[in-house]
Amino acid sequence: MSGDGAYKKEDLEKILASCIAMSTLDGEIHIDELQPVVNFIEGRWQGEYGDINQMVASAKEGAGELLKSSSLTESIGGIAGALSGSLDQAQKGAVLGLLKEVLHADGEGHDMEHAMYEIFVNKF
Repeated sequence: MSGDGAYKKEDLEKILASCIAMSTLDGEIHIDELQPVVNFIEGRWQGEYGDINQMVASAKEGAGELLKSSSLTESIGGIAGALSGSLDQAQKGAVLGLLKEVLHADGEGHDMEHAMYEIFVNKF
């Protein structure tokens, strides 16, 4: 368990979906982008949440829906807004840190990834 408090299961799913979407915006998924995300989620997952693999499958589906959205900016803004209302300040800081790590993990920060990160910064 991390030092930034307990996360709700649905918040972890939103965080994971957002990170997966961010990591695929440049058309490629790099293992360097996903490892911090895996560590983040596993470090905050609680046994009573059930099977983490089911949540991962659901988050992948959610990320796919995000990327197909007619307005990706609005969809990301909705997720960031929902998380902003649910997370405390320490959790928001941890999520922004994770998103920044994903953004720079492949050594290239693409414009759409930066824009997605800025949506979270503005909502938080």
